[in-house]
Amino acid sequence: QLDVARSLVDLAEGVAGSLGIISTSATNTSGKVVNRLYNAWDRKPFGEAIEQLAEVESGIDFSYQVAYDANGTPTVEFVTDYPAIGRATNFVFDLGGNAEALSFTRDGSSRVNEVDALGAGEGPNKRILTRTNPAALSTEPLLQASISVGDVVVSDTLSNHAGRVLSRGSDSAVQYAISVDPGGEPGITEYRLGDIVELRASYGYLDDSGDYRIVQKAVSVDSSGESVNLSLTNIVLFSDIAH
Repeated sequence: QLDVARSLVDLAEGVAGSLGIISTSATNTSGKVVNRLYNAWDRKPFGEAIEQLAEVESGIDFSYQVAYDANGTPTVEFVTDYPAIGRATNFVFDLGGNAEALSFTRDGSSRVNEVDALGAGEGPNKRILTRTNPAALSTEPLLQASISVGDVVVSDTLSNHAGRVLSRGSDSAVQYAISVDPGGEPGITEYRLGDIVELRASYGYLDDSGDYRIVQKAVSVDSSGESVNLSLTNIVLFSDIAH
């Protein structure tokens, strides 16, 4: 499936008028074989096709890493990772220690325990696959959602799309925005987007400790120096749901 994603990028870069700066030089594999058919007459957007490879159970992670050569010309590497749960690390961010809290949110609006995946077809011929989270249904009321992937005809693929929505809705989304000293420990070059880190938040009204995933990393430079801001999200939202 990583090869499928890289092939889509290569095809997009080969279109006349494209920037032609995205490299797909990596050769890592996931060990998972997938089949995808993209009909020319459907005019499937490349970006949407790549995102759909990530928006399934046991899907991929992908990111774009930007670098600049000596002349200031940007180059972009298309980076794929598997599994999508992230890279395990021993890094610790301690609020009030090596990190400062910028904001904290807990959002339960996307909680869901039953999902209908709507695939190809119209009317009574539309392919529909329903997945549930049995563990959640045993302790909470029915919370339903639907997802439309109108070009999907394979039941297993529909099930994987529904399962990804279930995992994201299995718990409230907890997100921290933190500021990190770029010269502290861990160093700015040690951790990367997607890493699993430990967050310790015995800080003011917060009392939290657990594994979180880096979902955004922003580095800025101004007259006062360099700063790093990270967004962290609870790891459970990236785990597959048993069915």
